[in-house]
Order: sequence, then C-alpha cells, then structure tokens
Amino acid sequence: TAPYKGKYKFKVPFTSNINFGAISANNTIPGVISTSVESDYLITSVAVFRTGQATIFVEESTRGRDWMDKAVHIDNFAGNAYAPNRMLERFPRFLLGGSALNIKITNLETVANTVRISFSGIKLYR
Repeated sequence: TAPYKGKYKFKVPFTSNINFGAISANNTIPGVISTSVESDYLITSVAVFRTGQATIFVEESTRGRDWMDKAVHIDNFAGNAYAPNRMLERFPRFLLGGSALNIKITNLETVANTVRISFSGIKLYR
C-alpha cells in the first residue's frame, strides 16, 4: 500500500516552482525545492519552460533517492504548460514533510538558456 493512502485529514492542491533564470552556455546549475515540515507532498505532474536544450537530474536529498540513474533530456522528464508530464498521476512521487529535492540543470546550448520548472501535486496534512 502506498504511504499516502487514507491517513490524511486534509488534501490541498499545490505547485512548487523553481526558476533557474538564465543559465550560461554549457553550464550546470543546482537548485533546491524544500517541502514544509507541516505536510507531506505528493507530486503528480511536472511542467517546464525553457528557451533551449537542457538536461536534468533530480534526487531526494533526505532519503538519498535519485529519480533517475543519470541526467536526462528535460523534454523526457517534464512536459510543458499545455501538456505537463502526467505520468506521475499513475506513479506519483511521495515526499515526506521536511524533504528537499536537489535539481541540477545543464544547459546544452552555446548561449544562455532560461529554465523554470513546476512540480504540481497535493499537500497532505495529518
């Protein structure tokens, strides 16, 4: 049984956004999304805005869980605002309250690349 089934009093839709800004050519930049300790978080979809090609690597730092074995092209990980990656609706990602996602974006372009990512889902309150 999934850890998020049946034990929560309140479920609130929520989106966590991270803006990497303009990433310089062929550069890698880290970012962090932290969850509050007051609720767990169930991520069900991911959307991205980008101005060029990039790769992404995501790990859940508190439990040391990588979301992939190596960096993948950002289009293989996230959809866009019109068609977010909803694969996570069938296989959502559960984050304990107080967790953090470490995200690394590598710009594959020879010019600056702006990247913004939205992780959408449900905050789960006990």
